[in-house]
Amino acid sequence: MIKRLCLLSFIALLGLLTAGSGRSSSSSRGQEVLSNNQCASCHARIANPLSLSNKYYEWHVSLHRDQGVGCERCHGGDPRTADKNKAHQQVFISTDPRSKVHPVQLPDTCKECHGAVVESFVESMHYQKLKASNLGPSCSTCHGHMASAVVQDAGEAAALCARCHNTVNGLMPARPEIPERAKEMVEAISRANGVIVWADRLLDAGQQKQIDLTEETKDLKSVRTALSEAKVDWHALKFDLVRKKADDSFDQGTRLKDRLLQKVYRQPAG
Repeated sequence: MIKRLCLLSFIALLGLLTAGSGRSSSSSRGQEVLSNNQCASCHARIANPLSLSNKYYEWHVSLHRDQGVGCERCHGGDPRTADKNKAHQQVFISTDPRSKVHPVQLPDTCKECHGAVVESFVESMHYQKLKASNLGPSCSTCHGHMASAVVQDAGEAAALCARCHNTVNGLMPARPEIPERAKEMVEAISRANGVIVWADRLLDAGQQKQIDLTEETKDLKSVRTALSEAKVDWHALKFDLVRKKADDSFDQGTRLKDRLLQKVYRQPAG
């Protein structure tokens, strides 16, 4: 039992956004969608310069690729032609303000698929600073230039915030409380996610025993939705609201987990 709980805790830390069980099938779907994408076909054969080759392979193992999102969706260009000049029309380097992946333009680019998250982000002071002076963080600051990174560790979140808010002679006045609050938010989200993973595993076990868990399945969906809202609000840096929603999700998830323990294993709550 102890080993099982340790495993569940580990999975919880890795599963803030998605479980990995569907990755293989998603990858196959992405391969099918991109089979005639000339951007992907050409860049897959580029070995030099190293930085360009590396960018392709970072995309190749990303969730974007698995979902059939090709280079053109973020960078522009024409994926239907193998002609280099035609394929790169309206494609600009990321430092060019005309580029779809320039920090100022990036929220609009990401909004095409990630509407709720971007709507939350544009409410933040980060976005206001970005639009006003081009000095605020954008999507790639936390998620990498291929959106291949997700902050899952509380220490990592604090370190990201500290790059601007807790540096000596930095662009921003030192405010060590901001990295600490960020750490706290990720810990709260991770804890809530952990109990959801636990409840999900208990549901699986109960279904294998053919126990009627219709009500519990419905309740778990509700808890997931509440936590998803907390993750969206995180992008607006609404610390107090995020903490409340994450804690509410944890409390609801804990009660659900205890009910499932009693139904599935006849164990007492706690």
